[in-house]
Amino acid sequence: RMFTHPETESRDQVEVAEVVAASLRFLSNEWIDKVRIEQKLPEHQTIWANKNKLIHVLVNLLQNSLDALKTNREPGLTDRLIALDYAHSGAITLTLARKMASLPGCRGL
Repeated sequence: RMFTHPETESRDQVEVAEVVAASLRFLSNEWIDKVRIEQKLPEHQTIWANKNKLIHVLVNLLQNSLDALKTNREPGLTDRLIALDYAHSGAITLTLARKMASLPGCRGL
């Protein structure tokens, strides 16, 4: 398959925090003063990826999360949270909550 469909996109070492920050900037009008976003990501965590495609994927995930929190909002409930958490396995999880205490060790935005 690589012979007939050569890979044209480049992959580089990408800092996860930069991807998250860029994605949140794209959606800042959607979440500022509406949703609390917390991150528990290691400093200088890098992955091998196409940065622009990764930002695109994360923007879509965050936008879907924001839409879900909007449509399923309970009256009078203001404590809505999106948390990005790093697992020791190397996975980064995105968690939605309508009522949730902060994740231990998270820094809020």
